[in-house]
Amino acid sequence: MKTIPVNILKEVLKNEVFPALGCTEPIAVAYAASVAANEIDGDLEKIIITVDPGVYKNGMAFTVPNTNGQRGNLIAGVLGALVKKPELKMEILQGVQKKMVRRAADMIRAGKATILYDPTRTDLYIDVRIKTHGDSARVVIEHGHTNLVRLEKNERTVFDAKSKGRSKTGMAKVDDTMLAIMKKKTP
Repeated sequence: MKTIPVNILKEVLKNEVFPALGCTEPIAVAYAASVAANEIDGDLEKIIITVDPGVYKNGMAFTVPNTNGQRGNLIAGVLGALVKKPELKMEILQGVQKKMVRRAADMIRAGKATILYDPTRTDLYIDVRIKTHGDSARVVIEHGHTNLVRLEKNERTVFDAKSKGRSKTGMAKVDDTMLAIMKKKTP
């Protein structure tokens, strides 16, 4: 029997165990949308969410917290974009207000919010693209519910994990620069 070194187990626990408000897949979508929305100014005009088939399936089955029983990744993503508090990570939907739920539902009904799944993705994958009148942002999360690997603002790369390196578990290393980006918008 092969044993796993303790330092690798500690790294996995550090990166993969966290509090979550609700099912992790819709909450991860909400988190990604919140990171993207936090980068840009103005009213949300359009949101396109692309996920892997597993995230898509799992998100359909669970009720999203603070929504009076609504289900799915789409409502979670729109709400995350409206909350705009990525520092809450997997507890992002604790910031949801009733007026946000109404606004999210209105956007979905109006076709301003879309969810797609990419059948070529076999591991956790969330890609959120948001547009306002003057700005756009994109966030990609891969391999872990909070593993942000790419952040773009107005089609320019703000953060790319491939250039920052990876930890022993394969997760992107989120450094002080990325944490600052999440707390404060970039210019």
